[in-house]
Amino acid sequence: MQKLITVEKRRSNTKPQVSDGTFGFLMSLPTFVFMTAVLVYPLGYAFVKSFHDFNLLMPHRSGFIGLGNYITALTSREFRFAVKNTVFFTLVSVGIEFVLGLCIALMLARIKKFRGLFRTLLVTPIMMAPIVAGFMWRFLLSDQFGLVNHLLMSLRLINQPLRWLTSRQLAMWSVIIADVWKTTPFMMLMLLTGLLSLPEEIMQAADIDGASGWQKFRYIKLPLLKPVIQVALLVRLMDAFRIFGMVFVMTYGGPANHTDTLSFFIYRKGFIEFEVGYAAAAAFVMIGLMALGGLLLLYLMNRGARDEA
Repeated sequence: MQKLITVEKRRSNTKPQVSDGTFGFLMSLPTFVFMTAVLVYPLGYAFVKSFHDFNLLMPHRSGFIGLGNYITALTSREFRFAVKNTVFFTLVSVGIEFVLGLCIALMLARIKKFRGLFRTLLVTPIMMAPIVAGFMWRFLLSDQFGLVNHLLMSLRLINQPLRWLTSRQLAMWSVIIADVWKTTPFMMLMLLTGLLSLPEEIMQAADIDGASGWQKFRYIKLPLLKPVIQVALLVRLMDAFRIFGMVFVMTYGGPANHTDTLSFFIYRKGFIEFEVGYAAAAAFVMIGLMALGGLLLLYLMNRGARDEA
């Protein structure tokens, strides 16, 4: 009788056990639902509409046209011009940012005193929103009362104000200058972190062997920094390829669409001309181009690493 009572107590005190997998699923379920609501569903809806002739002004006339929007985008001179502008902006701006960021990181790595202060001051532009930075550079580069033209004329480098934002030759370079100013600190911070994590023993051994500064950089620092460089370039290329805020504020795609990047092109088609289906198709083409660019970069870097090995 006593044994039966003990067994019943044990059964009554036993709580249902939840496996680790079930517990993890339950904990991640709210996040999954939220991401589905704000990311997966809109993407799926946009993907469906990319196969329709859907205009916000006439939604009742929406009709399925298959790959029509994609064919129109790929054969459109306007779209190809936006792709050309985007590729040019991405390669030039990221290239300049990498070189400047690497030079600044190498200089800061040699500084022991006040390194934290210099690093904090240099990363200040990253904290500024792209829209705010765009407005700031729009005033700085103004051809009427901009500080840049005033300084250049004071130094007698130019005779008359340059039309930085309204000239076909200078508008894209103006956006590049603003972007380089804002995002070079990101590249510098990534590379400086990699430099400071390099083993001191290798550097000391190189000093003992009489290696010069260039030799240490070329044969020791640069190969060891390759993983950091790969991540930094991949992140910046993906980010620069979808540039929008600077263009929107500084040039609004002008003059004559000479700063019309893919993101701004999609914005213009979807929210100004209300061609939602066409804009959605262009957006997915842009995503495909970004994916191909990232895979190409990874392939080239991995191929270089295999050749050196």
